[in-house]
Amino acid sequence: MASNFRQRAINLDDWREVFLFIVAGIGGLVLLVVVGGIIYGVVSADSEQIVSGPVVLSPQWQEFVPPKALRPMKQSQEIVLDVEPSEGLVADNLHEDRMQLANGVWLRPQIQLVDSQGNVFDAQVRRYAVPSLYENGISGQVSNLPKDRTFAKVRVRSASPVRLSRIVWHCHNGK
Repeated sequence: MASNFRQRAINLDDWREVFLFIVAGIGGLVLLVVVGGIIYGVVSADSEQIVSGPVVLSPQWQEFVPPKALRPMKQSQEIVLDVEPSEGLVADNLHEDRMQLANGVWLRPQIQLVDSQGNVFDAQVRRYAVPSLYENGISGQVSNLPKDRTFAKVRVRSASPVRLSRIVWHCHNGK
């Protein structure tokens, strides 16, 4: 004779089994969220590559060859001129084009990116808003870069001399 009772995964009459089942389910869900967050963070993280260490910009073009060719890896790419903190870049969030040192000197740096085929891409230069990742930084945003090539050189000049702590290739998603 066949039984009308089917086998259950847990015994609903025993509160300990029900409690254990609920705790295990919540634990599994938390683990899934944490692992998903870590994966999302790694995939969407900004990438940064040092192009040059400390340098003083001058009116003549200076070429910097990074240790490893630069590659567009995210939605947006930019070359960051990280101004030496002792230079005191004036923070003015209302005017991103205002690049002025604390001593009153105005900066108008020019930045170019050169690909492996010798093509030159001019960057649109602006000051970073404060607060931001680069508190004392000037951004050279390069739009519509071809993703199918690498970039071998960064060229920089400034009519007014300025000390930089470093030059960085920064790739990020979003704005």
